[in-house]
Amino acid sequence: MHMDSKEIDWLEQELSSFDADDRKEALNSLNHSSGLKVQERQNVNLHFHSFNSYNVENWSPSRIAWESKKRALYDSGIIDFDVQTVIGCGKCPMCSIRRWEL
Repeated sequence: MHMDSKEIDWLEQELSSFDADDRKEALNSLNHSSGLKVQERQNVNLHFHSFNSYNVENWSPSRIAWESKKRALYDSGIIDFDVQTVIGCGKCPMCSIRRWEL
């Protein structure tokens, strides 16, 4: 079942919740029900900032992963500052991003 644009917009806002469980649930829902189909390109953005340092849109790392998928980025990276702990993974299976570096 595909979501309508209002549901997608709401879930995208939830991706920047300060509650990690809310972000995980929203990302899971978007990946399984949004109907998003993308053709991977060779574009990259290795200089994202998340809400852990400064992002004008107040995006969390989860939101950045989703937006990277929507834009069919080949590679994404976060370059936060003033952060004591950041957790990353070698590959983001939820979004099928080839490589995720923090």
